[in-house]
Amino acid sequence: MTSNKPFLTLILLPFLLFNCAIIQRTKVHWISNVEDVRSPTEKIGTIKKVSINRFTAKPSNFGGFSAENFTNSLRFFLTKEGLDVSIQEIQPDPPKTNPSENSPVTGSPPQSSTSLLGYGNLSTGGSGLVTESGEKPMEPSKENIQKACNVSNCNVYIDGYIYEKKTGNILDENVTTGIFVRIYNTSGAMIAQIKLSSGVTMEIFDNNALLAEMTSERIRSILNRETRSSSFNWKFWE
Repeated sequence: MTSNKPFLTLILLPFLLFNCAIIQRTKVHWISNVEDVRSPTEKIGTIKKVSINRFTAKPSNFGGFSAENFTNSLRFFLTKEGLDVSIQEIQPDPPKTNPSENSPVTGSPPQSSTSLLGYGNLSTGGSGLVTESGEKPMEPSKENIQKACNVSNCNVYIDGYIYEKKTGNILDENVTTGIFVRIYNTSGAMIAQIKLSSGVTMEIFDNNALLAEMTSERIRSILNRETRSSSFNWKFWE
């Protein structure tokens, strides 16, 4: 009877590991929520190629490679969905000379509405989102999206960032994760947004990949709806 124990262990171990993986996937799906909103006016047309800007992490000191892993996993799963996908970063704008640099130093830094590294503020005034580090989430300008689309020859451009906050202690830790995805057409207009919230950390690769898979499924769903709506034939009898 004793000699059968190693044999039974070899048989049961893969089954147990498989069940653990299924349980973990189910848990992540259960405590995660995905929402999207589409522009009522902006459209895509025929989808030929999709390009992704590298996702950033908020706060900037969070996660190490979490944003990079998410970007690559998102490309992987979008490719698996049958799309032609590439990573095309927004190129920085050339530095501009600021006339105020030669002016006398005052008690507060000069305010500027110019974009930083090809990005513009999501909003102006007191309604803008501000992270704990004091930085505002940024989104690419229309001009830089158009440039990126021309370079990569794509007609769908994806940009976004991930946010993670941990509270509590080691014995009782709470994690809040948020992913914002923005989808643009070649003119630089935003056609849709996706918001994913979860209670798992993206520092764990399997969690990161699963959230990227959930995001890719929602992106594909949006693009499918856009394609159907843009190709709808009002003269259905033709």
